[in-house]
Amino acid sequence: MDWRGQRGCYSAGGDMRSGRALAARAAPLLVLGLALALGPSVAVAGFVEGLSASTSTAARRGLLQQSQAAAAGPPAGCFDTRPVVAYAGSGGPPDLKEVAAALPFDTGAQLLPLGARQAVLLDLEAGGPCTVGLTSLPGALLLYDNGTLDRALPRLAALRAVGGSLMLYGKAGLGDGGLKSLQPLQGVSSAKNLLIYNMDALVDLKGLEAISALPGQLILSDNARLRSLKGLDGLTSVGGDVALLSNQALTSVQGLGKLRTIGGQIVAKGNGNLRDLLPLTSLTSLGRITETNNGDGRLELPPALAARGADGAGGSAAAAAAAAAPAAGAGISGGGTRAQLDASVVLVYAGQAPDLDDVNEWLQDFMPPMDKDKIDVRPYNTRLVNMYGAAEEVKKLGVITGSLVVWSNADLGRGLWPLSGVTAVYGALVVVGATDGSSVLETLQGLDNVQYAGTVGILSLPRLKDFSGLGSLAALGGDFNVLFCPSLASSRGLGPLTSVYSDLWIQGCGSLKDLDGFKGVRNIGASLHLDQLASLSSLDGLAALESVFGEILIRKCNLLSSTSGLKSLAYVGKSVAVLWDTQLNDLSGLSRLKSVPSDVMLSGLPALTNLGQLSDLSSVGLNLVISDNTGLKDLSGLGALKRVGGLLSIANNNGLQSLKGLEGLQSVGGPVNIANNPSLPGDSAEASRIRGLAQGGGSGGGGGGAQQKKL
Repeated sequence: MDWRGQRGCYSAGGDMRSGRALAARAAPLLVLGLALALGPSVAVAGFVEGLSASTSTAARRGLLQQSQAAAAGPPAGCFDTRPVVAYAGSGGPPDLKEVAAALPFDTGAQLLPLGARQAVLLDLEAGGPCTVGLTSLPGALLLYDNGTLDRALPRLAALRAVGGSLMLYGKAGLGDGGLKSLQPLQGVSSAKNLLIYNMDALVDLKGLEAISALPGQLILSDNARLRSLKGLDGLTSVGGDVALLSNQALTSVQGLGKLRTIGGQIVAKGNGNLRDLLPLTSLTSLGRITETNNGDGRLELPPALAARGADGAGGSAAAAAAAAAPAAGAGISGGGTRAQLDASVVLVYAGQAPDLDDVNEWLQDFMPPMDKDKIDVRPYNTRLVNMYGAAEEVKKLGVITGSLVVWSNADLGRGLWPLSGVTAVYGALVVVGATDGSSVLETLQGLDNVQYAGTVGILSLPRLKDFSGLGSLAALGGDFNVLFCPSLASSRGLGPLTSVYSDLWIQGCGSLKDLDGFKGVRNIGASLHLDQLASLSSLDGLAALESVFGEILIRKCNLLSSTSGLKSLAYVGKSVAVLWDTQLNDLSGLSRLKSVPSDVMLSGLPALTNLGQLSDLSSVGLNLVISDNTGLKDLSGLGALKRVGGLLSIANNNGLQSLKGLEGLQSVGGPVNIANNPSLPGDSAEASRIRGLAQGGGSGGGGGGAQQKKL
């Protein structure tokens, strides 16, 4: 070793004594390091002989004990066959539920069992005898990166073999702040499966060159900056599948040049920049390739392999068929299935490509926003497709395993006919007007073959007239959101939907006259919001609706006079709010409700004169608010009401003359506010009785004299 230039051994004054002392202290450690490289038996002897005569007996004994421990490895019984979850404690404990949720839903428990008491946690930063000289594990190993794994991973430098799966998982949101190199694992030569998920700072897999065979699976998923597979250069066989899922920066499978056999299939989904598999030059046979939503509609194979005929599925005809008939056993449930859905985005545009950050911010600006857990438009996960590009790439789109965003500006035109090949969108299907308001889209025709979507968002399309083009949509895994489409006059054209798994939210569509497109919907998995629909005069299109598992909001629908269209509604999971509907005089659509778990709010309904249609309502779980209803004379209709769990507020009802209807009320869990009702005697016996029911907050107001803030 050349020590020239190692100036750190000199003292400030040029005296070399400190350097000699340091060298003397370092010498035994250098000898130990060289000896360990030759093997445990040599290590102890060589180390002892290397101790200088000046080293004290106690020091020699201590260093000897350390060397013996290192040579022997961890004590017996440190690890059994349970998976070991190794992490750096300074970054916090691992989120094993998040890891388990990311694994394939059908085989995840076999690949890496992470249930209660199934795994052992190992804080690498805490040290301890179990990490000293660790060369093998009988079970699986999960390396969880919580932002500080790079500091602790070198403690596993002696590791050579993993009996089960070897998995690396990056905590959500780390980005390029996570582990950047796998070099500390360069000694690992065997594992059953190799799984690398969410390691967003990795650009390659260098450090894994010693792995030559995987009896099970190779799965690389959601690694945002992974560009190539360099580091797997020693891999010659995979007994199961090779799965490449949503690695948006991946441009090449370079690194798999020595791979000769794959026992299962290649699954390539959502790798937006991957256009070929040409580096697989050693592969002699391939049973099947499943490919969707990559950088090219059909990934090019090496000539020799293609000539032998891999069972390729450019766009996966089998997947398309399954998605096209989800009721026939495709296993698609609310939000899609983990095996099918990925985080990729296909963005279709015309003219100049939009700025992706602008698109993402625009989608978040809506209320409800297109949540980032449903769709996140980023450079590393988004594939841009020109609607009218010379390559006609848009016509190759079939099954979209991630999300599809159609950016509608003036250049896109009036329809979506080039998208006629799309049959399913496992993520979000979003058609959104450009931020400059230039959209001229009048129809959704072109989406006529879409039979399944995870979520539908129809946003800010000023000229859209109806839902023509969605006539084949038979299953929906999430929300159906229609926001700020002022020319939308009818909901007709929608397919035979029977359920909406999450929200049905229609807002800011001032020309919408009917909800007939939803006439088959029986259940809504989250909330029903009808907001600012100035021309809506009837809810008859919701006549089949039986259950809403979230809240119901009907607000600012100023032509709506009746809720009778909700005649089948028998269950609400959260709240009911009917607000500022100026012509509403009938609540018969709520007549079958016996209890509401959260709030009931009836406010700003000047045409409402009585509550007779609420005669079955016996319990309100939280707050009951009746306010700003100028035509309401009394509360008759609430005769069955026995309990209000929170606040009871009756305020600003100018025509209210009595509290008739509340005779059966027995319990109020919060305060009682009866105020600003000028026609109501404030000192009536019934008002006093009801105020006396207040719990935990007292009561407020008088009939007409007290000035309380409006609710």
